[in-house]
Amino acid sequence: VHAELEEGMTDLQYLMKGNVHPQIESIEELNKRSRDQLSYLFRIAHLIQPKLTKRIVIVEVEHGESLDDFTEQVSGGKHTEKILTGVKRGEVLELDISTKGDELKVNFLDRGDDSYTLKYDHVKRVFSTAQ
Repeated sequence: VHAELEEGMTDLQYLMKGNVHPQIESIEELNKRSRDQLSYLFRIAHLIQPKLTKRIVIVEVEHGESLDDFTEQVSGGKHTEKILTGVKRGEVLELDISTKGDELKVNFLDRGDDSYTLKYDHVKRVFSTAQ
């Protein structure tokens, strides 16, 4: 189905309605890109961060839908574009990525006490709940 993108609708919301568009990534492509990015951050944390005396900080300022797979997984479905609670433009997420293991701690700083822990296998690119 190829329908027009309604004003104010994100790409993900468009796709969630069952639409397909040749210029918009599919949900599968979007999730793959998101997990590739997260795997890259884990490689940085494991290989580069231990050698630095400074902390690495990344601020999401655009394209929150590219983080939606991650934010949905880490929040157990609470923060996702699917229910209009995804990451907003300019919102700051604090990611504390283990420099040795697979644990990821996330704080949604603009949302009060929304803090989560998740495990992410950056080689297989799969999530699991931290114990």
